[in-house]
Amino acid sequence: MCLPGSWTWSAVRTGSRLDQGRLFLPRNLPHAFRSVGGPVTALLIVTPGGLDSYFAELHAAMRSNADPAEVKRIQDAYGIVRS
Repeated sequence: MCLPGSWTWSAVRTGSRLDQGRLFLPRNLPHAFRSVGGPVTALLIVTPGGLDSYFAELHAAMRSNADPAEVKRIQDAYGIVRS
């Protein structure tokens, strides 16, 4: 759910849907999202759990201006694939 701010999202096949600001993405559906015009606050509910640690590590890395290799290391540790 997007709170303050604006974002865009994309998915590579059908199965995703947007309903009243809520986005549903089935398991294993490649997708992407990014903020538009500034910071975004979003409430993400991910099941099964575990990605909260990924987002915490990624946030810390981004705040410290980590180089792309460090960001990739974090993504690899959680099975996140960037295209």
